[in-house]
Amino acid sequence: MFSFFKKKKDHPQAPSWASAMNPEEYAAFLEAIDKYFTRHKITFEMLDGCLKTSPNDLGFSTVGLSNLFQICKQDRTNRYTMIVANHFDAMVRAHKASAAFEKLSEDYAQVKQYLGVRLYPQGYLAHIGKEHVMGRDFGGDIYAMLVYDLPDTVQNVNPAKAAKWGKSFEELFATGIQNIRQKYPFPLKQMDLDGPKIWFVGGDHFFVPNIAFDLRQHPQLLGTHGCLIGMPHRHAALIYPVNSTEVILALNKMTVIVHGMEQEGPGSLSSDIFWYRDGHFENVPYALEEGKLKLYPPNSFVEMLNMLAE
Repeated sequence: MFSFFKKKKDHPQAPSWASAMNPEEYAAFLEAIDKYFTRHKITFEMLDGCLKTSPNDLGFSTVGLSNLFQICKQDRTNRYTMIVANHFDAMVRAHKASAAFEKLSEDYAQVKQYLGVRLYPQGYLAHIGKEHVMGRDFGGDIYAMLVYDLPDTVQNVNPAKAAKWGKSFEELFATGIQNIRQKYPFPLKQMDLDGPKIWFVGGDHFFVPNIAFDLRQHPQLLGTHGCLIGMPHRHAALIYPVNSTEVILALNKMTVIVHGMEQEGPGSLSSDIFWYRDGHFENVPYALEEGKLKLYPPNSFVEMLNMLAE
């Protein structure tokens, strides 16, 4: 077993992907990981934002660490052993559940109830390969993926398996959206941000950003010119109905909030802000440079602002 702590006493400096942790926090994070795999007699190599394990029966091979890192960072005790153990134990359960589900996956009648659609950052596709998934580009850096929503895991639908069902992609995608809509709540809460009132959607499940598919079903979320929506991570969405030039102030506040939430996670999705109108999502680009916000709105958004200002 590779150990971070037998070789030197000094706390290691956190690499760029974990720079939000100070050396003491990062050392505690590494120690918790080391303890878990030592207990299971699995050797591993630490890579950039992930680890690669030796062959084992628990289903580990190459394991991403970004979500686990974000969860640990939000824990104020710096005692990560239990968090890390629970995280990896859940992955073991998910591996076993996936193996059992694989036997049913060719029978559409049995798997239909588990279909879902989940939003992922485009970068996630690099880990599994776009040829192995089914979905469509949502907008900005977000991809809408067809998945199985199982009790212990969410996993992508394999195109080769789905081809045997004899169903169109549009039918499968619509079924996935409907299943998530029926299965999970999307509680709405309005927040007053010192002027603009922004709707907040939050939940413990992984599908909160799916509120983007249901905006028309919530009239309070839509203004005369649609709405702004940010989906920083899997547990949150922020929405502002566009009715007046106050949208400029709302956009300034939302960018800072969404950017910060995306950085913190867990389950980071996107720092993008979208303008939704007439069933279409258009990215409103921005940049935060040295504490200053720079907006680069598309021409259509500028034209809407000019209309509101008249």
